[in-house]
Formats: sequence, structure tokens, C-alpha cells
Amino acid sequence: MTLDIKKIKKKALAEFKSAFFLTIYFAAFFGALTTYKRLILAQHTISFAEYGISLIDALILAKVILIGAAFRVGSRFNDRPLIIPALYKTFCFSIIVLALSLAERIIKGLWTGNAWADILNHTMAEKWAILSRILMMYFAFIPFFAFWEVNRLIGGDVLRKIFFEPRSPGDMMHFTRDESNFKS
Repeated sequence: MTLDIKKIKKKALAEFKSAFFLTIYFAAFFGALTTYKRLILAQHTISFAEYGISLIDALILAKVILIGAAFRVGSRFNDRPLIIPALYKTFCFSIIVLALSLAERIIKGLWTGNAWADILNHTMAEKWAILSRILMMYFAFIPFFAFWEVNRLIGGDVLRKIFFEPRSPGDMMHFTRDESNFKS
């Protein structure tokens, strides 16, 4: 079996682009949350480290989503109307974010030498903060996975081209109020 280097490079570039844009999306989201927290809590002395942590969170989440997509997480209902797989993926990845949040607290607790009981008590003390973060992620995931599913359905780079490339009226798909389908 021979390796097709061009195919591998193309796949690697596509994965890099996906990871890059996922990171940008979630970095903007986490950065906005950090700014919101700073303003609401009047933490005018917040360090730029909080923004760095937001970027690291975005990188991790982007990779988790790409790995989850590779393992077909949430693809159980892909043959249903788009709202179903979009909401199902939203739910599945929200559960993954919850698991990662709990794992992060456990690892951080073990790293600092805390006992399991202390880690559990600290995690339970932060339960509302953890759950509110998961709820925010859930609602951030809804439009994200809706676009993801539309892109999966129409295939290729169509959605990216529609959003980011100039077009003439003749090459755009038109949706009319009178008809429930696309016309070319």
C-alpha cells in the first residue's frame, strides 16, 4: 500500500484550517466571557493571563471537537431534520465539556497535592459555576453546530464561500418565500 502524500497534505491542511477557525470562534467567545466577567465583577485589576487561559481553553475545545467529529460523536441522528443532529451534537459536546471541566478540577487538585475529599468538596462548592459555564457553552454550541450541520449537508466549502467570497447575483442560490426549496 502506497501513501498518497498529496492526499495526506490536503487532509492535514483541511484539519489545520478547521482547528484554526474553531479556535478563533471559541477564543472570541471565551474572550467575550472573560471581558464580561471583568466588567460585571468590577475586576479592573484582571491580568492578561485570564485572556491567555481563554485562548488555551479555545485551543483545547477546538481539538476536542475535531477529535469528537473524527469519532463521530453525536452523529446518531444525522439522517433526521437538521435541528435534531444540531441539538444532539450540542448536547453531546456539552456533556464532554462537563466531563473535561470535572477532569480539570481533579487533575488540578491532585497536582497541588490535595486529598480526594478536598477535591470533591471544592468541586461541589463550585457546582453552580461549573453548571453555569456548561449552560453558556450549550447555548454557544447551538448556532455553532447548526452551521456545522448545514455545512455537512451542503458539503465542501459551499458555506465558507457563501459567507466569505464575493459573488454575483447569477451564481447565488436563491430562496423564495413561495417555494420551500432552493432554486439555482
